[in-house]
Amino acid sequence: MKTQTKKFVCPKCKTHVQQAGKPGEKIILECPKCGMRGYYVFPENKIKNKKVVSKKKIVGYTITGVMLVLFLVFVLIPAMQGNIRFGTVTSESMRPNINIGDVIVYTPVDAEDVKEGDIVTFWYNSSQFPTTHRVVEIRYSESGGILGFVTRGDAFEEGDVDKRLLSPSELSGRVVFVIPYLGYIGNFARSFLGFILLIVLPGVLIIGFEIHRIYNVTKKGRVKKT
Repeated sequence: MKTQTKKFVCPKCKTHVQQAGKPGEKIILECPKCGMRGYYVFPENKIKNKKVVSKKKIVGYTITGVMLVLFLVFVLIPAMQGNIRFGTVTSESMRPNINIGDVIVYTPVDAEDVKEGDIVTFWYNSSQFPTTHRVVEIRYSESGGILGFVTRGDAFEEGDVDKRLLSPSELSGRVVFVIPYLGYIGNFARSFLGFILLIVLPGVLIIGFEIHRIYNVTKKGRVKKT
């Protein structure tokens, strides 16, 4: 245990006295000038308990951090730059890989970069809604240019391809990943009941809690004044 040194000032004659002692030791103080007596207890050195982070927490924090970084790099930043798009699946043509209610995330892609097996989203010139199917064949012209893409839904048999050849100009993007069932939440929020439960009701509750808080603060202020 280390010895501590402390300076004391006599409250009566203001004489300075220096004493040494160990942590937790009680010493008697006596002013050499006026003889005033007292005592002092040196404080004990308290060792702060170090927080030990378990391996599970470290792994959990690491996974969470990696997921946040991936979300930032591949979703948030591209979305802000307009390089990423979202769509909600409304048909069963891509079962079991993509189901109704899933949200697809797709990015713009050049026709030359599309390969067989890619899942692409496209708009036929005569269609009102986009279609998401898999490219099963790429057809080329005699000069080597791309004529179009043969597409098919995963739910259909091997020979049951789409009737129309997808032209490069109708290509909207290539699917990079799928978020299962997220579209149900968005569709529900757009409905009247969803708007009431997810937007109006929370807003009313927040306003009510805030009014109640202001009322309590005002009431306490009135009581203090009284």
